[in-house]
Amino acid sequence: MAERQTGRKCRSAKSSRPGFSGMFWRAFSLGISNPKDILFFVAFLPQFIDPASAFLPQLITMIVSWCVLDLICKLFYGGSAQLVAPWLQKAGAYRSSTASLQAFLSPPAVLSC
Repeated sequence: MAERQTGRKCRSAKSSRPGFSGMFWRAFSLGISNPKDILFFVAFLPQFIDPASAFLPQLITMIVSWCVLDLICKLFYGGSAQLVAPWLQKAGAYRSSTASLQAFLSPPAVLSC
């Protein structure tokens, strides 16, 4: 068995968290390199481009629209996670969340048979 070292300071979870700027650039680099988003832009969005109009304004409009919609989705996910996190950290919440996950995944599993 491994022995615990005494006298060693534990770093708090708050001090090990990256700052806003670090998280932003990490998320940005992940999002910009996401092949799903790249395929979406290449496959889906060209049908909305009017060849008779200027290309750059249309492209900028689509990019800004996509960024706003993506930001709204990410903020919703983050806000939801922040609301649910205290409940999940309670004792016994793991059992409840596992049961919820099973209930959520059961209908698709039954329908696929």
